[in-house]
Amino acid sequence: MLHVRMDILSKLGEIKMRFQDPRVEKHGNHWRIRPVVPVVQDDGTVKRVQRSYRLGAIADMTLSQAKQRKQEIMATINAGKVVVQAQVRFGLLLEKFDAAVIPLLAHSTRATYRSHIRAHIRPAFETLKICEIDPATVQSWMNTKLESLSWNTRQDLKKILSAIFSAANQWKLWDGANPCEGLNIGKKRAANKKVKLDVQALNHFLMAIPHTGILAEEGARLLANVALLTGARVSEVLGLRWENIDLDKGTMQIEQGWVRGHRSDGKSEAALRQNYIGPLVADFRAWKAKATNGWVFPRTGSDEPADDRALQQYVWRPAAEAVRIYRRGFGLHAFRNLNITLRQEVGASVFEAAKMAGHSKPAMTWVYTLMDAGREREQVEAMSRIMAGDAPQKIS
Repeated sequence: MLHVRMDILSKLGEIKMRFQDPRVEKHGNHWRIRPVVPVVQDDGTVKRVQRSYRLGAIADMTLSQAKQRKQEIMATINAGKVVVQAQVRFGLLLEKFDAAVIPLLAHSTRATYRSHIRAHIRPAFETLKICEIDPATVQSWMNTKLESLSWNTRQDLKKILSAIFSAANQWKLWDGANPCEGLNIGKKRAANKKVKLDVQALNHFLMAIPHTGILAEEGARLLANVALLTGARVSEVLGLRWENIDLDKGTMQIEQGWVRGHRSDGKSEAALRQNYIGPLVADFRAWKAKATNGWVFPRTGSDEPADDRALQQYVWRPAAEAVRIYRRGFGLHAFRNLNITLRQEVGASVFEAAKMAGHSKPAMTWVYTLMDAGREREQVEAMSRIMAGDAPQKIS
């Protein structure tokens, strides 16, 4: 049981270590020392054993340098800071992390953490001791994921494993550098090419939205228009309640999200914001007249918001296919890219676009900004006229 094992670990700090000053030895082509350290056995008992520590290659390190390295290692051991707990199985750390940290995360993040730990992290490291998981081991493991997993998933794995070791450090189960520091997760390659959506085609798409048992045609069209006009995240639009909508001022207040059956807080402080919805006020009034509960976009016959996966499968994709604009990656999130791009085209600065999109860093807004050939041509021709001495003209 976890609590029994952790009780054993709590007693390890009581082990008294005598002062040691082992001599530096030559062993093959390297320097080494062999101090005595406590080692946790598989049954949870502790036994003092002599351990060999490699100090460095004789060809690259003088005896004086080897002695200096010895002092660094022995300072930790003699100070009683040998993290004996780091010699237990990594699987135990995963159990503690799951019980103490994951419940504090947002619902969608909890699911992501547990899924990645179950599928990737636990199979690779569960039987190793914590101290056996070093940067080289982690990098070798990550290298096996470069072709099979997306860049975003690899980034998630790095973040999760790093968080596990940070927690271990906080709990005094680990006293070394985080093995994820400097971890190379490979180059980022977009799985789906981002294409700027044609505005006229989008109007055809909106008219092609079908009536389904998920959300009435009128509501689905309004939901899509909100995403297009404000650039809000899918979860933020689904999380809207009528109390967040001020029809007199033409604004909506984003305070929460809805992710597949669960409320979620804003992704960051920047996510809590107010967006202007003036052009849609009449549509909101008509839709509110049919409201059956406090959610703006509830699933038909339900007291909860519609599910984004069902909307994608039965509403957005069929409508996009009907007007022949569907491609892999098409969905409401693509409208967010378009909104951020159009905001800047009509004069918004990148900082204004970032604020309205709820980005905490403008760098993320840059990632979302799309550029098409026509827009680039206008800019190049305008710059060419300026270089030729013509009066500058504002790009429309």
